[in-house]
Amino acid sequence: MEERQIFLTDSGQGTDLVGDLTARGRILGDWRRQYERMRRSYQRLLGYAEGRTPSEDAAEAEDALLHFFQDAYHLKDWIRQNEPGHSKSVESQFKKPAGPLPMLLCADLCNGSKHFVLTMSARLGGEFVSHSVTVRPPTAGSSLPPEPALHRWTVRWSDGECDALELAAECVAAWNKWLGERSLDPSA
Repeated sequence: MEERQIFLTDSGQGTDLVGDLTARGRILGDWRRQYERMRRSYQRLLGYAEGRTPSEDAAEAEDALLHFFQDAYHLKDWIRQNEPGHSKSVESQFKKPAGPLPMLLCADLCNGSKHFVLTMSARLGGEFVSHSVTVRPPTAGSSLPPEPALHRWTVRWSDGECDALELAAECVAAWNKWLGERSLDPSA
């Protein structure tokens, strides 16, 4: 395999990509790489929620939350580009009435978090409404450091509310179901 290099340069009007653009494909990959990015985002989110990932402040955990829903929603764009025969089907995942609840909420949360407010028509009006942090100090006199905090978020929409971590798990399950029904293997 021939190695090619790319160089980033600053022309004064932003960063320019110079060189062989085939490197873009190696870096970004196809829909399977986006699927894996979503899975890694989910694991990072769980790490903060379960207190396995230390953070300096709650903002890092919130970043993980937002990134997960953005990665999960944008997987559809990657599939549309790489598997054009599935474009209509993947789009229907995020439209009422056919789309499953987790995917409709995922779309609202992604769009709302990217633009501060929903700029596209809301599917269900899903939004993050609370973030709770459980601080776990060390036992008095133990000289041990504190354990990482535990994080939880609540999502509310027009007809209800749920735990954001449960919703994230349901989004991953919905993607796995959709991919499996179409014999699209993320590990291929």
